[in-house]
Amino acid sequence: MTQQEFVNMNRGINDSGDLPQSFLESLYQAITTNEIKIKEMDPMPRGGALDASGTRASRSKLFHMESAIMVKESQELFKAKARVKSVYHSSRNVEHARPMFEASWCALLASWTSVMEESADDVPDELVGLVMRGFANAVHIAAEFGMQTEREAFVTMLAKYTYLDSAKTMGQRNIEAFKTIISLALTDGNHLGSSWAQVLKCLSEFQRLHMIGTGAKTDASIFFPAARGGNSGANGLAAASALASPLGANSSEGPLSPRSASAGRLAFGSRPAILIQPARSMRTSSKDTEVEMVNSATMVDSVDVVAIDRIFSGSASLNPDAIVEFVLHLCAVSREELDSAQDPQVYALQKIVEVAYYNMSRIRYVWARIWEVLSEFFTEVGQHPNLSIAMYSVDSLRQLATKFLEKEELLNYQFQREFLKPFQDLMTAATATEVKDLLIVCLTNMVQSRARSIRSGWSTLFATLNLAAADPLESIVASGYDLASRTVADHFALIGDHHSEGVECVAAYLRQQTDAKVALAAAKCLADYAKLLHDGVITEPPSAPAPEEGDDEQSPQPPSVAAQSSLALPADPERLWWPLCEALAQTVGSDTRPSVRAASLASLFSLLEAELAPGGALHGPLGVQVFGQLVLPIFEGIQALSDTSTSSISPMQAGWVDATGLPALGAIERTFCGASELLAPLLDDVIALFVRCLQQPHHPRLSQAAAESLLQVVRQTGASFSQETWALVVAQLKSCFDSSAAAEAYSAGTQMGGSAGADGPVTSPLLREVSAKVEAEAPEGSGPYELQVLLLSTVYQLLQSMYPSMKLADVESLLNCMHSMYDKASRTIDAAMRGSEPEDALGSSDGTAAHEGEAEATGAGPSTLEIEEASHLKHEAMSYYLQVLFLLYAKLEPGAAVPAKGAPSPPLGSPEHVILIAAAAEYRLVSFCLAVLRDYLSTHDRVATGAAGAGGEERLHLAEATLAELTPNIVMLLRGVLSFPEPHFSKHLPAFYPFFADLIHCESKQIAAVLRELFAQRIAPHLQQAST
Repeated sequence: MTQQEFVNMNRGINDSGDLPQSFLESLYQAITTNEIKIKEMDPMPRGGALDASGTRASRSKLFHMESAIMVKESQELFKAKARVKSVYHSSRNVEHARPMFEASWCALLASWTSVMEESADDVPDELVGLVMRGFANAVHIAAEFGMQTEREAFVTMLAKYTYLDSAKTMGQRNIEAFKTIISLALTDGNHLGSSWAQVLKCLSEFQRLHMIGTGAKTDASIFFPAARGGNSGANGLAAASALASPLGANSSEGPLSPRSASAGRLAFGSRPAILIQPARSMRTSSKDTEVEMVNSATMVDSVDVVAIDRIFSGSASLNPDAIVEFVLHLCAVSREELDSAQDPQVYALQKIVEVAYYNMSRIRYVWARIWEVLSEFFTEVGQHPNLSIAMYSVDSLRQLATKFLEKEELLNYQFQREFLKPFQDLMTAATATEVKDLLIVCLTNMVQSRARSIRSGWSTLFATLNLAAADPLESIVASGYDLASRTVADHFALIGDHHSEGVECVAAYLRQQTDAKVALAAAKCLADYAKLLHDGVITEPPSAPAPEEGDDEQSPQPPSVAAQSSLALPADPERLWWPLCEALAQTVGSDTRPSVRAASLASLFSLLEAELAPGGALHGPLGVQVFGQLVLPIFEGIQALSDTSTSSISPMQAGWVDATGLPALGAIERTFCGASELLAPLLDDVIALFVRCLQQPHHPRLSQAAAESLLQVVRQTGASFSQETWALVVAQLKSCFDSSAAAEAYSAGTQMGGSAGADGPVTSPLLREVSAKVEAEAPEGSGPYELQVLLLSTVYQLLQSMYPSMKLADVESLLNCMHSMYDKASRTIDAAMRGSEPEDALGSSDGTAAHEGEAEATGAGPSTLEIEEASHLKHEAMSYYLQVLFLLYAKLEPGAAVPAKGAPSPPLGSPEHVILIAAAAEYRLVSFCLAVLRDYLSTHDRVATGAAGAGGEERLHLAEATLAELTPNIVMLLRGVLSFPEPHFSKHLPAFYPFFADLIHCESKQIAAVLRELFAQRIAPHLQQAST
């Protein structure tokens, strides 16, 4: 039927109307394309089973009928499909291959496995080649898509068919499987992931067979010579197990007992191993040995070892994640090799060193991930129960460290510290003396050859040596200290900002109780360290210069080269000096060895005397803290001596006092007096210490030493005592002399050489002198010089901080007091130089006078003591007076309106009041400066012309001394004039200029330097202006 006939046949069927012609045409096309057929009746009953009584023939007939129906339906389907025109699409997206591979990989693996399992005679070589190609492509696809399960399955089966770890004889197909693994490692290394375990295991097994085939000496013969020297049977295995066991050959456990095997594994490292299949089987029969010999010969002739080496050298091109996986599994293989009781190998360990070398140039982040794995591995292997393996691993670590230190560490990076961390961990965990000694030898080699490249590595190096100091063996302690001391002495300038760790390291050798000789040397080393810290440069160079071509890299940088660096001290000196002083102070107070205490005491106070002085590292608040919190507590044990309830002290305490306490007390007194100004806040604590020692009833020599120390402190620092301090000293001394316990103690001291008083308790003349002097010198009874200097200082400080709130009359009165002190002292010195009694008054209205000429000595002048005190007082008064006048005058700004005389006084503290005080200070300052310059020039003339008459030589010496003491104040005066504002300088230049011109003829370099600056900066412009 045609289409038109179909349309005509269906006219008028839509309720006497026609259907749309387009609809009928489309319906016709659908019917012709897909015929409508009535399905034949199903011969099989639906919903129930066949009748059990059915005959065999009927069942057979039904089966054939159903089969015929199925065939017919299939044919219809094929015909229908053929009538549909399909379009073939070519995919350009690799992701479409993933579901296809997921659906087919199991079948592929099964088919290839069946081929490999068949006999070699039944499978042609071409088919084996196709199977190997299939394996390679399957691994590549699985690796590219990250299909871990599929990749592991194919690689595992491929490794299985190498027969490297089986007792089967290898054939060509097995060699092709191994070559395929090598090819995969070279081409798909970035995507192998955990499959590297199987690849590296195969390489390890191949190396073992290669050594057998080439006749090379195996690793087992090196690390287990006893095992390889005997029979290859059970006796050899037992010997190998005994040597591998931490218990050694005398172990009571059997060679292969589970207990001994587990003990060896735990001793090697408790880290869970990565599962590697197949594991090496135990092969001891002669047949297995023959198979290995045949397989080794086959592999040697057929495999290119250069390709295997390229796997490791090419690791540098792996991506970051792949190289970490590679190293992780290489370490796992090495653990298995080394943990083998029968046949240990170091092949993987050697390759680890090579791989680390090849990848050192990676970025720091990636290298840090690699080294995180390697450092843990080396720490484990360094504790291997086989001493030879442990030492081999330490030496491998040394090679890597030496190579790594060739590279300069980047600024603000601390990776050297992490790289050398395995040395520190091994020093903590290792129990073998040989391993610890080798660690120190390796560090010594690195310091000698790579000191110039070390930066943050110093921290780990010192920490490792610090651990060596705690070792119970003298040999380890001695070798560790030798390296630490030579490092400090030879490479001081290279240690950089790690000197705090260096100090802690040397201090650890001082505290250790194993070797007294090392402790003595450490005490001296700390003193030398302090000198280096004081004199030398102690921060690291900006960059470590690379050795020039032809230089000997093994020779350290000469100290002279290192000392040329001009580098600053650390911002926080407490990090250096506090641990240094603390170690010495604690040793003095608590060490049980008298010789060590004596050496520490000498080092401690030599350090303090140098560093508490001006310019020293402890000349500041840190020095006060060190003296108060570290030095004074040395005598905390003296608290027991002050206990009057006990009749005696222990022999240990008495020995400490005799050997250490007495010299320590004297050292504290000398140090305090030498830095009394700095340590003034601790004066009460020092006095309390001396008094406590005085009051103790058990040790007369300590009491006498305390009295002598207290006397020296009073003599040298009494001028700075406050009223409260004097009262404290007097009260405590009286209580000391009046106590019956002290009387008994000093009575015992008198029998040993002291003298008793006429009545009352017995006291030594020295103590009576101390008490009398303290009471006599206490304010108000202090000597004139000390009291006057104290008054000058007080007035100066008062004016310096409180002048805005003081009346002008009060300021004038205080200034007159300061000037009167200078006036009296100046007249005394002037009379001494003229050889006459001092005049009653000086001629000028401001308290100065010009002395024209010199008078002959007609009578006795001032005494030597008076002259000395007057000279000091004159220069102290001059200094304070000039400072306060310059301070006040600086407040007078150019053009400021000065209140007129008779005007109402401005309010205290107001700017007008400050200007009024500054204006009053101007006249005093200028007049006093002119008088001082006139006095200096007059004294200079006396020195230049010499002295005549009786006593001329003595007066000449006095003039020279006076001139020398005046020079600093003249320098201060000139610098003050130099700082005058321009209007003020121009105003007073005519008065000063003649003196400036005369000062040019003086020999003082300091004055000449200031004059050059003054003439160049201030006077020359005026002269040029006047000339124009």
